[in-house]
Amino acid sequence: MRFIAMVIVLGLATAARADSFAGDGLYRPPIEWSTWVRGSYGFERAPADVAARTIGPPLIETRGRWELALGVEGSLALSRHGDARLGAWAELRGLSVDDAFAGGELVLTRVPKRVDMFLYEGHGILALRAGRSTTATTASIAYGYLAPYWLEGPCKQRFYGIETGVCAPRPERTARYMAGVRVVATVTRGIEDPRAWSATLGLEFEPVATLRMLFALRSWY
Repeated sequence: MRFIAMVIVLGLATAARADSFAGDGLYRPPIEWSTWVRGSYGFERAPADVAARTIGPPLIETRGRWELALGVEGSLALSRHGDARLGAWAELRGLSVDDAFAGGELVLTRVPKRVDMFLYEGHGILALRAGRSTTATTASIAYGYLAPYWLEGPCKQRFYGIETGVCAPRPERTARYMAGVRVVATVTRGIEDPRAWSATLGLEFEPVATLRMLFALRSWY
């Protein structure tokens, strides 16, 4: 608990010292959070469906595995411009309690500095995650594109191209919602039976921003 409290204080203090516009014209609050939908495919080693006829540990077989998950994450700035971040995440991979995972993550952003997707200019993101459920441990690495859900400039206007002639300064905030899409590789291993494991590769994406981009929903921008 002391470590978590120190990280929070450090993140807020670091962001307070940061420039109002972190290198690319986008205001960077200390807290960034997002949700995602993940679809992956891979392989797993799991107990065979057919009960073993011999006495001893259950038989383990290899088979293909589809994985659909819903997740949420939040991170705090550790560096001056918020490029290095430390956060927490949670992910639901099924309908049972054993399918709920949670853990911590280390995030590096602006790798590279500029990436243009979703009709937004954002930047690259690399996330390293580790966590567990009640029955398994898991680790993943994700790389892709990240941008704020709303483009923000120094004035209270949604897009940079709109010239009003008047600039009302945008108030500083402590958090903002992020959008993006990432390629993610995930490895999961059973706690009680380490022989049981899975490895998947797939995509995770923020759903609302993806829908507004695919269907060109102007009212959502």
